[in-house]
Amino acid sequence: MIPILTKEQIYQLDKTTIKSGIFTEQELMDNAGFSIACDILENFQNPFKLKIGIVVGKGNNGIDGIISHYYLSQWNCNSQLILLNQDIRYAKVFRNYSIPDNDIFIYNDQFDFQKYDLVIDAILGVGNSRKLDDDLISIIKKVNSSKNIISVDIPSGLMTNSGKMADFSVFARQTSTLGYPKLAHFINDGLLTVGELQIHDIGYPEFKPAIYSLIEESDIHELLDLPHPSVHKYSKGKLLVIGGSEKYIGAIELTAKAGFRGGSGYIKAVVPEEIQNLINNNLPELIVEKYDNFNIQNLIYWADAIIIGPGLDIDLSDLKFILEKIEESKKPVVIDASVFSFFRDGLDIEICPKRTVFTPHKGELSMFYTNPENDFINKPNLFFNEFLDYLDGRYCLIKGQPNFLVNTDGSINLMNHGSPILATAGTGDILSGLIGSLLAQGYDESDSMKIGSWIHAESALIFSKKFGNHGLIASDLLKSIPIALKKYLNDK
Repeated sequence: MIPILTKEQIYQLDKTTIKSGIFTEQELMDNAGFSIACDILENFQNPFKLKIGIVVGKGNNGIDGIISHYYLSQWNCNSQLILLNQDIRYAKVFRNYSIPDNDIFIYNDQFDFQKYDLVIDAILGVGNSRKLDDDLISIIKKVNSSKNIISVDIPSGLMTNSGKMADFSVFARQTSTLGYPKLAHFINDGLLTVGELQIHDIGYPEFKPAIYSLIEESDIHELLDLPHPSVHKYSKGKLLVIGGSEKYIGAIELTAKAGFRGGSGYIKAVVPEEIQNLINNNLPELIVEKYDNFNIQNLIYWADAIIIGPGLDIDLSDLKFILEKIEESKKPVVIDASVFSFFRDGLDIEICPKRTVFTPHKGELSMFYTNPENDFINKPNLFFNEFLDYLDGRYCLIKGQPNFLVNTDGSINLMNHGSPILATAGTGDILSGLIGSLLAQGYDESDSMKIGSWIHAESALIFSKKFGNHGLIASDLLKSIPIALKKYLNDK
């Protein structure tokens, strides 16, 4: 996994790197400028025929842009610098890199950015925390009229810790981030403004401990294991699914099918009597059990893992009884869907078992945890600090783009492999089924969230490659899950 840094951690990393003597500040900036220039040569067609304009603002971000111009010019690229202001440090950089005056242009209101084939945005860096003045907004709007924009580290105008625009922002085709990705790249307005994210190693040491980290494909390769050759249906993961109602028959069917597709060998479902025959007819592989407290208690002890919530329609007292019995059994449980509405009716998180994996989308999240002062959208760092205390040793996967996987050790993993095509009814039930299946097979809660969310997303991408980015229904994912798993198990 790749560490994802906040603004404060970026400053800390800079200071630590310079203080340790690994690199001086000048060497770090030189590495940054060199990396940006290399990226253009490697990833753009006919770079020597491009007319490149580098828009330079105050601070280190602007200096990175100036140094990238130096290397591009050395390699015979047609590059020009457009200065928005006169930073006193510019003169020293110009001298050190022998940049001629005829490469430098001073911005004015008549400046036309559309004459460039590629514009490099080196206006504002990760340190910006102020609202933009009218002049800067006007400049950024003109930059956005360009054909292609690469932002250095972060699109100018995007706040590093919140991912929100400071009134306005550059909309980049690509963001070339230096060292490590930043939180803003993955949340809120960052999803619209960052474009393709390129991560450039400029020599920083490994950052530890990172609160946020990005799940990579290699992590899934490493985590997934083939079943033991002697496995049988009882040892391959016994999964219990509790839910279903006349109104939401499909939810529990999708969850159970995903459990089978995810690898569980034996699945039982507890559903209301009035839908038992229908469920049996639709899914003959599933063992359907009657709904009473004594039976549920025995089934909880039978299972290796439990899922509760898909289509669930029971009384609060019955739900509390089930959760108490799951806690007594020490079995892992996925809590999803209908259960979250019970938090508005008096369900307390302390009743939820310690080995719980919650899987809310953002709307459901607001049902069982609200803090108007530090909300998930505007103040993610403060939100997660308090949310971890609230969870008190439980896990949570917040569904969205990206998925946030909250672990009991305080770490938060981001799964950014997904697609908007997943925004359709029933896909959350399939995710719950996958996570529950992995728990039943013996994966721990953290790994089950990682693998389950990645395979869920990969299954959607498999559909997209074959049919395009429209028209997916949740059950389509079921056909792709084995293909997705095969991809990561093929070389084992």
